Amino acid sequence: TLEIQHECLIITQSENIPASEESLTVATLQLESQTANILIEGSVTDCTYTPATNSFINVDFGDEKFLFQTENDGSFSQSFSRCNDLDAQIFAINEEDDQVSEAIETIVRNELDLGAIQTCHEIEAGYEISYPSMNWVDDLNNNVSHQWTVSTVTDQEDLKFIISPRIINEDTEEVHFSGAFVFEQGSNIAEYQIRFNGQGFGSYGTCEVEIKNHNVLNSYRFKNLEGNIEIFDQSIYPGNINQVELNVVYYD
Repeated sequence: TLEIQHECLIITQSENIPASEESLTVATLQLESQTANILIEGSVTDCTYTPATNSFINVDFGDEKFLFQTENDGSFSQSFSRCNDLDAQIFAINEEDDQVSEAIETIVRNELDLGAIQTCHEIEAGYEISYPSMNWVDDLNNNVSHQWTVSTVTDQEDLKFIISPRIINEDTEEVHFSGAFVFEQGSNIAEYQIRFNGQGFGSYGTCEVEIKNHNVLNSYRFKNLEGNIEIFDQSIYPGNINQVELNVVYYD
């Protein structure tokens, strides 16, 4: 028996192969898409329980963080693949009003219905990315998830933070954007290196970082890039890109 396992060692397909003492050619096995094993759903409202039409859900698994967009009515239903029951901290972010919910701390397993989540506290929100011939604007506005990790290192007694983000198409899992921002504790300047994977180029240099504490979480906004363009795949590079406009915020 040939068994195909989900990454969490759950068997999703099996095929019986007859015994044979000779070489045997079997029919082509069509692999099925592996399905996620966790579903998080609910809806986001403002402080008066009116649906928040421009909103996001921030899921913090500790080692990895996700930000995904809700539907136009504020509802959401998002799948993940995690192999163990994990503690998670979940926030709803109402980008229209720059408001955030209280933290929801829960164990994530199987299906999790969070109900209606009110957003009543001020928060830094929003993101902008643009450059000439950018071919994934529609995805950025409608069909991506933001993922990132936050880590720290000590460099000659100075504590440095490293935020490593990715922006991924939710349907195709294509990585549109990836990179890293590095800054010292208390500094308002970060070093950055970013790549636009589907268009063959990136940028590196320095930028401003604004750090704010919102009681429920910290926000890190990166903006005003000053750097250089780096081409890594000429065959897909659109050409004539001298500057990238970027204003993004991540949470921890």
